Amino acid sequence: MKNLFKSDSWWLLPFGLLALFLSTGTYAEKIYKWVDENGITVYSEIPPKKSIPSESLRQTPDSPVDPAEAIKKLREQIEAFDQRREDRLFAAKEGEEALQIKQRRDKICTRLRKNLQTLQTNTRIRQKVEGKEPVVLTEEQRLGQIKSTQERIQKECTDN
Repeated sequence: MKNLFKSDSWWLLPFGLLALFLSTGTYAEKIYKWVDENGITVYSEIPPKKSIPSESLRQTPDSPVDPAEAIKKLREQIEAFDQRREDRLFAAKEGEEALQIKQRRDKICTRLRKNLQTLQTNTRIRQKVEGKEPVVLTEEQRLGQIKSTQERIQKECTDN
């Protein structure tokens, strides 16, 4: 179990306890629900006339709230809140990584399509070989490059 005071939400504990102790007075009151003669649903702390059917939505608790139990429940809620926040941060980081991967993929695909267009429109292609002079591709080599570039575009640039 995570230490409550190492959490970023430890400051919620006093406010939660204060709200718990201040709310016991309002919690003890009954709330009534009924439909009036105009068909409007009414919620009130004052009961309707005895002739109008109503239901009680909240009743006085049978026993007072145990402070230790309330603190335990509040700690559990804070831990759940912290976990949800961590999950959201993790999802946001995953989303950023996915966006970066997509941007890199788009950049590669743009370059591949540009290379394919160059290979298809120009019959005389010079290929740079590192450490050597540029070499002019033969027609067979150019067609092989076109085929391999098309296959790569098909494999890497089509959305599944």
